[in-house]
Amino acid sequence: MKHNSRKIFTLAPQFKNSLETSESKKSIPILLSPSDQGVRRNLGRNGARFGARAIIEQFKKLNSHHDLQFYEKTVTEQNDERHDFELAQKNQARRMSEILAKRPRAIHLGGGHDHVLPFLIGIDLKKDIKNMIIINLDAHLDTRVDKTPHSGTPFRDFDRLATKPFYLFQYGIHPESNSKTTLTPLSHNKMHIHYKENNPNDLSFIDSLLTNCPFEVETQTALVLSVDADGLSSSFMRAVSAVNPFGIELSEFFNIIEIVKDFSVKNKFYGIYEYNPIFDDSSASGAKTLALSLNKFIL
Repeated sequence: MKHNSRKIFTLAPQFKNSLETSESKKSIPILLSPSDQGVRRNLGRNGARFGARAIIEQFKKLNSHHDLQFYEKTVTEQNDERHDFELAQKNQARRMSEILAKRPRAIHLGGGHDHVLPFLIGIDLKKDIKNMIIINLDAHLDTRVDKTPHSGTPFRDFDRLATKPFYLFQYGIHPESNSKTTLTPLSHNKMHIHYKENNPNDLSFIDSLLTNCPFEVETQTALVLSVDADGLSSSFMRAVSAVNPFGIELSEFFNIIEIVKDFSVKNKFYGIYEYNPIFDDSSASGAKTLALSLNKFIL
């Protein structure tokens, strides 16, 4: 018996083996940091090292109604960070800076939130930016004053290492989840804290962001959206080290992404951290949600 054959069409995202040498908005690097050594140093639950791969595999299943292409590159390894954590961070930042030098957009998938530090350093080294706005969605400020770096120190560390001015806008923060020392101002750059309990589901935060920004937003301003998955509500995100019963709700999360996309700046970057697939459900709903957010950001 002869079976009928049919051609199956797919609109799945297209991945390339290498980046084009010239600058292109249609070719977007997705950088992977599959390590949770920084989380372990912060006494968190291990497993976030599997998060980057879980998210990107869900992203590859989405139909892509655009002509963008993607380049997947692993920029650090768990074993390197176990051997020498701070050296691995420096090497990761160097690899990122080489890739980001002429790229106006990029995606970064951690690992622990410590990986946002080398990502920010790579962006800071770009010659076509003058300053940077960082919007961090999180329950924790991650500005610990500890002497050794880990997943709770990246923004304090970046304040010490940045070569250009930046403005850190912290959204969704819980006062009870942060110590008094963590709440102290940065030494060199401005940080504004928007507490979750004060304005639940209030997206007027964008007015607060622009009002408090110490410099004028212009085309040479880089915009970075950093999402620590434990800042998201446990109603849809339980796969984290610190589950959040009063986190950012799903509609609020996606609305923020849409607002960020409307900023009239050339360089826009998105990082996702702290997703731990070991604690996800059998449908991988957490990974699917984050993959969808990635797709919404780049469209």
